[in-house]
Amino acid sequence: MYRSAPVVSPEDIRLEFIIESPQLIRINYPAINIGFKLFEQVRVEFEKVPRPWQYDCMFNMLPFQGHILFDELDAFRESWYRMVGDRDIGRKVASVSVDPLTAERFETYKVLFPTRVFRLFHTVAEAYAWLGTD
Repeated sequence: MYRSAPVVSPEDIRLEFIIESPQLIRINYPAINIGFKLFEQVRVEFEKVPRPWQYDCMFNMLPFQGHILFDELDAFRESWYRMVGDRDIGRKVASVSVDPLTAERFETYKVLFPTRVFRLFHTVAEAYAWLGTD
């Protein structure tokens, strides 16, 4: 009997939430979004962080192959503003992606989170430079 190796590894579906410094949280998206709500996971992780409004964020979406539903993003927005209010005014969010759909939908993030400053980058190095952590 022959059985192939798994096509999807645990690393492919794991979200990484990393507090890199007193002012930066990096969120590495999984390669594949199967069977869990990505922004529900993000919300759970942010709830563990004291004063999450004090952090800039980098969303590294480079390995991501999937789709995030607008309803899921909107639910995250509601929970974010219950937790943070407008205390995050001016904090930066760097999104890193080469996916054309992400670029097309990028304005939606700015509308949903008007208190933050968003920029889209093609490399993590560019994002770090903008965030002032290069």
